[in-house]
Amino acid sequence: MKLLILSLTSITILLTFLFIFKEILRNKNKNAILIVAPLSLDEYHEENLHGTHNYKLINCRFASKTKLNDCINTCIEQIKHTPIVGIYSSRDYLGNLVSCLVAHKLGLPGPNPQTVLSYHHKYYSRLIQQQHVPEACPNFQLIDPKNIKSENIKLSFPLFIKPVKSYFSILAQKIDSFEQLQALGTKLMPSKEFLEPLNDALKLYSNYTLSANYLLAEELLSGQQVTIEGYIYNGEPYIFGVTDSIMYPGTISFERFEYPSSLPIEVQDRMADIAIRLMQSTKFDNSFFNIEYFYNSKDDTIKIIEVNPRLASQFADLYERVDGINSYRALMDLAAGKKPKTSKRKGQFKYAASCVLRVFEDKFVTKIPNLAHQCHVQALLPDVHIRIFAQEGKRLSDIEQDGKSFMYSIISLGGDSSEDIKRRLSLCKELLPFKFSLP
Repeated sequence: MKLLILSLTSITILLTFLFIFKEILRNKNKNAILIVAPLSLDEYHEENLHGTHNYKLINCRFASKTKLNDCINTCIEQIKHTPIVGIYSSRDYLGNLVSCLVAHKLGLPGPNPQTVLSYHHKYYSRLIQQQHVPEACPNFQLIDPKNIKSENIKLSFPLFIKPVKSYFSILAQKIDSFEQLQALGTKLMPSKEFLEPLNDALKLYSNYTLSANYLLAEELLSGQQVTIEGYIYNGEPYIFGVTDSIMYPGTISFERFEYPSSLPIEVQDRMADIAIRLMQSTKFDNSFFNIEYFYNSKDDTIKIIEVNPRLASQFADLYERVDGINSYRALMDLAAGKKPKTSKRKGQFKYAASCVLRVFEDKFVTKIPNLAHQCHVQALLPDVHIRIFAQEGKRLSDIEQDGKSFMYSIISLGGDSSEDIKRRLSLCKELLPFKFSLP
């Protein structure tokens, strides 16, 4: 009996060793890709796509306030003993910028640093739009927050004011009068520490002379808001799709993103044409981009809100549900210098949405759904993906927010129509017991 147990133990050890050895060989033969400053969604899609690609994915993290050269050196140090074929980041800032600069240093596929910096600096982005797609560029002007004078303001109030570099639309807002603008002044600017890496990059990797220490004033835009997303591979553009951006009424905070867009195909085609002309004008290449637009049906105009030189992570599983392909899969190929595979309308659903649950005053979180609640929802609606940001026993303001509202969860799901999505979302909300109290 002891010999039998010993034999079984030996066999188990041998099988485990063989499995580990096989995994080592399998990973050794894989092409490695470095993911800079990964988002939680990056990790979710990495796991979801495991086994569908031949890449070894390496995550590189650094503190959000790390200096630019430290970030670059951290990435290079991490792959010192692991040759990589590509690098990417879907994080807006600082990840996207650092991944571009590291790719440039190592001679890997990716866009030119000055091109990427053009879109991170919203004023230079507007100048490029004004030159190459003037019909889609709103009226704008640069403002020095330390020298606000009425005679320097050429646009009429009300205006939309935003820093030339921000994220989550933080600090961006409508300004009704010169007096309001003057009173806010430098309060509309991000911190010096936040802007420092971009300012360093502008000096080192571009011929631009203006720093990011400015505000951008723009005419007010209105209409239906959408985002178009695509990529350019060796000069060849591909449009993944157009997604509707639906706001909570009376706010500039997103309620949900719905794919495909409800806009007429003719309007979507015009948006695609503008996007391709713009991105190709700056020789943007071998990377994803997304452009936010307003379409005003009253005068049939399309105006650019902003350009982002990266993948929109929140839309990845929307494409997967409708088109049958996850944009992260295409991103991996693109990073490795390969032409991505694409498909249209081959997914499980006709429509898909990413729905943002939020409130508009800070609250104390008294209860969040546990694993059993989430499993119950997914047993009824297997395609649903639930992300919970609220933390029990803490305030909503304890997590990163947009400064205008307090997000606590994102639910992604598919459906046969927009109404079907709303019905399924309503069921999710009923079954997920979030509870709050006033702080």
